[in-house]
Amino acid sequence: MAISLSDSMRASLVALTSINDDMSTSQTRLATGKKINTAADNAAVYFQAKNMTDRAANLDTNTATMALGLKTIAAGVEGLANIKKIMSAQLSSMQNAKTGSNDERKAVADAFRTMLGQINGYVNDADVLGQGNLLKGNKLTLKMNDDGSSTQDVKLSGAVDATTLGFNYTAATGVSTDADTDFTDDVAGNAELDATITLMTTALSKVNTSALSLGYQNSVISSRMDFNKTLLSALKDGADSLTAADISEEAAKVGAAQTRQSFVMNGLSITKQSEQSLLQLMR
Repeated sequence: MAISLSDSMRASLVALTSINDDMSTSQTRLATGKKINTAADNAAVYFQAKNMTDRAANLDTNTATMALGLKTIAAGVEGLANIKKIMSAQLSSMQNAKTGSNDERKAVADAFRTMLGQINGYVNDADVLGQGNLLKGNKLTLKMNDDGSSTQDVKLSGAVDATTLGFNYTAATGVSTDADTDFTDDVAGNAELDATITLMTTALSKVNTSALSLGYQNSVISSRMDFNKTLLSALKDGADSLTAADISEEAAKVGAAQTRQSFVMNGLSITKQSEQSLLQLMR
């Protein structure tokens, strides 16, 4: 059996439904902090903000990968710094040995062979989580932006292990034919010492060049990552500015809606009482 409502009561119910819808909308905005939560709220703005948010997410992931790449570069830079340090010290010792005794020269020759092994040790260890060992001449390719359309190859002109630097060294045995005579004080020993000093000077120059190259590439990647972080922040701020709700305004709307809701409920109650009184009189 259909129930007939008076025009007054029907208008009050329609008003109450509208008030509840407005209150629900404002409460959702207060809960999320956004005035646009779905495409239904404003399709154009919603998808514009979503594109910015999606790009920011991709850029965030890419920045994390770049950070790991910088760790790999840093390992290479540190390895080269230590290689340069031990080579410089060895070169100085060899130059001083030219006026030293045979015992001193032999000690320098032993230190020379040890140094070659240490060079290879630094090269082998300059790797971070399988990213690629730059000191072995490997190439590290990094995406510079969110969609991978811009990339940067990080690499040296070649490896910097003992053999590649020009030393006659067998890593497996630790033997170097550059110090066969132990640099002893005779014609062959003097010639070998002079030749090895020249070899050391050339190799040290290669290490310096590699260090400068890797340091420059590190600076390029670091600068790009700083730019990406700034862009990431701008994208997030842009998306927020498009969809953010005015919390004070929405709170005020909820308060006003609650007041209106109270008035309508009171009106419904009065209408109901009036209709009941009229019904009793008719009886």
